[in-house]
Amino acid sequence: TQRMKCYVPVDKHYCNVQVDKVIPNCGHTEQMECHTSPSSHKCSHPCEKILTCEHQCKKKCSEYCSSSFCTELVYATLQCGHFEMVPCNEKQRLTSHYIFWLR
Repeated sequence: TQRMKCYVPVDKHYCNVQVDKVIPNCGHTEQMECHTSPSSHKCSHPCEKILTCEHQCKKKCSEYCSSSFCTELVYATLQCGHFEMVPCNEKQRLTSHYIFWLR
């Protein structure tokens, strides 16, 4: 129970008790203060999306994700036949230097 100061208007009192609420944008449940609107809360769960490059997104649920940000390391075969590990998001930039990509 919180004590309210008599000189503070009632609409300025906020309940700070931590409660579970469902975030409408993604359906995840997160703890937040009672007065917090779940639609304005940024979800901190891991993203569950599979990117167009077929790798799992490594960002948080509330963050924008795209294959252009994928940092999953992939094997690339150099023109000389040697292998090198490079971030997935660099495939387009490096395509002319490699023969093919391995997942």
